[in-house]
Amino acid sequence: MVGTLWLWDLESGEGRPLPGGHDSEVRGALLLRDGRRALSWSDATLRLWDLKSGVGQLPPGHGDEVRGALLLPDGHRALSWSADGTLALWDLESCEGRLLQGHGGWVLGALLLPDGRRALSWSADATLRLWDLESGAGLQLQGHGSHVRGALLLPDGRRALSWSNDATLRLWDLESGKGQLLQGDSGWVRGALLLPDGRRALSWSDATLRLWDLESGVGRPLQGHDRSVRGALLLPDGRRALSWSSDALWLWDLESGEGRPLQGHARVLGALLLPDGRRALSWSVGRLWLWDLESGEGRPQQRHGSWVLGVRLLPDGRRALSWSADRTLRLWDLTEWHEAKRFVGDDFITTVLPSAPRQLLLAGDARGRIMVFDLPP
Repeated sequence: MVGTLWLWDLESGEGRPLPGGHDSEVRGALLLRDGRRALSWSDATLRLWDLKSGVGQLPPGHGDEVRGALLLPDGHRALSWSADGTLALWDLESCEGRLLQGHGGWVLGALLLPDGRRALSWSADATLRLWDLESGAGLQLQGHGSHVRGALLLPDGRRALSWSNDATLRLWDLESGKGQLLQGDSGWVRGALLLPDGRRALSWSDATLRLWDLESGVGRPLQGHDRSVRGALLLPDGRRALSWSSDALWLWDLESGEGRPLQGHARVLGALLLPDGRRALSWSVGRLWLWDLESGEGRPQQRHGSWVLGVRLLPDGRRALSWSADRTLRLWDLTEWHEAKRFVGDDFITTVLPSAPRQLLLAGDARGRIMVFDLPP
């Protein structure tokens, strides 16, 4: 039943359909503060779900695929963005939406400023826009020469760092709209993160990572990967980073610039850090690995029958969920490192959202359905 909402019992594996749904692949979902409602997005629609009754509502707002959404601090409003070049501000009580127009291409992402009254968005039109959410007015930030792939706020809340397919990063003053160019990469800058001191950033492009001094604009390359770096994360000490590529995982000392590969795992698609800060979980085609970052030793699990599409850590820090193109969702015990539960669907799961404090799980699939699980304690 395409586009239906399903309520599942994870213990028995039984499910029942509820009315309403999306017409195509569910791209994301988030849980509202009350724990009783959820927001999901797909094609050109969003749905606001009552998780008890399964009733979903929100009027059409965008004219093309919804790329993402976030909740405002008041918990009663949400901001969404779309491939039609618009953002929409939603009142989740009245279910009314207001469009924010100005971008000339796909809106690829957005974030809220600390005051909760403004938002920063970035687009395939090579610009960023700073929005006043009350008036709907937008200030255009120009300087990039191609798609802006992402942005983050600096701790002072007055500056932002963006990165682009034009092989550059830019540091923006959000009051004046002026930007400072950070240049040194040779290909698309795929991502970046801020170091705890707030004065440095780590970016990745092609097979190179680069550590930037944001005051001087000077970047130091970290070289070792043979393939394009797909992502990176910081360790809790703030002095080390873990990066991954289709060649391997690498562990970096950011002070010396030296790195070493964690051997055994190729075609790495993603990784996350466990709460103890000493272990990491990574995934690839059909396989997950649990790593001891001090010794560099990894323990594989060959379970999924196809690409692992994502992994999320549960709030207890002792379990993780993985989902795959093999149409299964698996619950892992990270203490004993074994598969604890398995859900088998009739299509591949595209997004998963565990939440705290309730042990609630939302999963969206490629046929537009949202599944709700109550996880065992």
